[in-house]
Amino acid sequence: CKLIQDGVVAILGPKSPSSSSLVQSTCHAKEIPHLQINWEYRFLPDTFTVNVYPHAPILGRAYLDLLLTKKWKTFTVIYEENEGLVRLQDLLKAPSYQDVKVVLHQLTPGQSYKKLLKDIGKQGETNIVLNVPIGKVPLVLREAQDVGMMTAYHNYIITSLDLHTITLDEFQHGTTNISGFRLVDPSRRSVKMMVNDRIFDKLRYGHQPESGRLLKTDTALIYDAVTLFSRALHDLDLSHAINIQNLSCENREYWSQGNSIISYMKVLSVEGLTGNIQLGENGVRTNFSLDLIELKHDGFKKAASWNPEDGIVFTRNYTATYNQEIKQSLRNQTLRVTTII
Repeated sequence: CKLIQDGVVAILGPKSPSSSSLVQSTCHAKEIPHLQINWEYRFLPDTFTVNVYPHAPILGRAYLDLLLTKKWKTFTVIYEENEGLVRLQDLLKAPSYQDVKVVLHQLTPGQSYKKLLKDIGKQGETNIVLNVPIGKVPLVLREAQDVGMMTAYHNYIITSLDLHTITLDEFQHGTTNISGFRLVDPSRRSVKMMVNDRIFDKLRYGHQPESGRLLKTDTALIYDAVTLFSRALHDLDLSHAINIQNLSCENREYWSQGNSIISYMKVLSVEGLTGNIQLGENGVRTNFSLDLIELKHDGFKKAASWNPEDGIVFTRNYTATYNQEIKQSLRNQTLRVTTII
């Protein structure tokens, strides 16, 4: 209320679900564009709210396509928060598509990953879907290694879109398959320019830049949300002047130009750091593409791309590289082959 009293043209965020719904309600009443940049499991379509984060049901379909491509017959989901299951609801529907067995394990606060992983290993499970905060992924994999759950027979899908931003050097030369999706492609020219600008700004003010040259998903989405909004503001300002209006939560007065801006944002198509930004009539982002990345000897490499229309499409050299890696892994190995006469 204090912000809109001073005069604003849009509200970005917040990330907290409880606060976000309150802001959404206020923006609706005052007809001020509300921009969201995070996954919202309780997202309710609203006339004045748009969300540049990939729509949860569409994102869930990407993970389902990955599982069907890998032809897993059984898999175990490790999660911490109940909301995480909503993110994976399409994945949990896998048994209705194929004869697949799904087991869920929730990690309670304070519980050891090692004990849970050991129990999963005793059940003979080798396929793990890891839905935990990205910062905990190295710890989980380290403890999995301690209990013998990081062999050539084990596979891990990490659900965080920030998988490419963490360092897993200690597992690069292993044989375990670790994969996941990313929304931000570090090789995209706009992403490279953004990262270089941030490093330059840090150095210019005498600060040490963060380790690594990778952009986190939420940072890129903030930039993209502002880019989309500024494009709409610029285009509309060419036809008629945009005037900032001081409003009050104490009366029914609203911003007369907010509806035009939010409606125009929903028909715009803008190229951002996370690719093409295009929203539907309900303000959600359903048309987006992801990169499937896998951990190799020299770090994460793109194996395929995914979009709602084509599903998973592997890169041209993926098969050749995969076959070469199999040959490499078999070199100097003794294989025992048995049969029954």
